[in-house]
Amino acid sequence: MRLIVDANIMFSALYKPDSRAGALVMYAFEEKVSLLSTEHVYVEMMRICADKLGYSNGGAWDVINHLPVEWMEAEIYHDRMPQSLLVTADKGDASLIALAGLTGLPVVTGDKGLLRIDGRHGLRIIRLDMVVEAPGRANIERK
Repeated sequence: MRLIVDANIMFSALYKPDSRAGALVMYAFEEKVSLLSTEHVYVEMMRICADKLGYSNGGAWDVINHLPVEWMEAEIYHDRMPQSLLVTADKGDASLIALAGLTGLPVVTGDKGLLRIDGRHGLRIIRLDMVVEAPGRANIERK
């Protein structure tokens, strides 16, 4: 299963590794799931790691680049950004929508604004508990 992940999922995994988000990242390390995200989310994660977790820029870079996430460069989804910005003004969220529109993959997020657009514009936006029931119990095989 391949999933696009939002920054809030990745932050939660780093902040609380024994959470559902942490379990999702462990499944990715175990190659039970593949995680993708955008360059916009990568930049947001750099800021979050510095501001909320206290990492230096070098420390943040090291942590983020060791996450089991395939970071998609903006050029890949760039052409879809204008259309995605009509759905949401947030560039990070728009990048996820653009990548989802391009790949057909679902976006996993805790963002209520993004969750509200599930099913619209041909997008699948899902909550983390739809993928990970609880730490150690995945819905990955069924999805």
